[in-house]
Amino acid sequence: MGNLDFTIIAAIITGVLFPFHTLLTGKKTIQLLEKDPDKLVWVYKITSRALLIMMIIVMISVIIETVPLKSIGLHFIDDPIWVALLIVASAVSFWIISQISIPEYKVESIGRGLAGVQHILPKNKTEYKWALITTFIAGTCEELIFRGFLFWQLSQVMHIALAVLAVNLLFGIAHAATKLNNAIKAFGLGVIFSLAYLLTGSLWLSMLLHIIVDLYAATVSYKFSQLKPQP
Repeated sequence: MGNLDFTIIAAIITGVLFPFHTLLTGKKTIQLLEKDPDKLVWVYKITSRALLIMMIIVMISVIIETVPLKSIGLHFIDDPIWVALLIVASAVSFWIISQISIPEYKVESIGRGLAGVQHILPKNKTEYKWALITTFIAGTCEELIFRGFLFWQLSQVMHIALAVLAVNLLFGIAHAATKLNNAIKAFGLGVIFSLAYLLTGSLWLSMLLHIIVDLYAATVSYKFSQLKPQP
């Protein structure tokens, strides 16, 4: 195998093939959900499984090539205290977000905001449970893949600012199946997550922020659905 670099192979799989595959298959998934909304839990399971597989590919390549965890912002896992703090902070954030109530005057505006993505957000307790599981998996795996691993790869061959833009463009593409507006939002949030990583040198904060954003979206969607009679 000679000079074969497994991290480059992993970067191609997770940074190119995965986002574009998600874009192409995502449209079919949305069509499926429009016809059969009850498939949402299945979609959550498939999404979580795909993210975990991508994370495993990244970690295997990093281990094989003996890349220091600090290079991809994951060195905080060496300290159980920081890992525990991430878990506790996520749990506290969930508790705070779960206390949110939707005022009547905001129902209409929230409905408009959810219109483009409501088919992939939870509407009952079972879907909400799986949405929460997917939220924690996405918050950790996507940060490791995009803001950690892919950013590390790209920052070696281009300016840091360009690497940030490129990584988050790929992140946006991975969310583009849920319409352009959502892809733009994903790009903007991705840039914020990247800045959190650059400021701290660790994925700890970006993971927490990502989890909070997804927790908020899932919880607001679930609570919004409870305000309307189900068909």
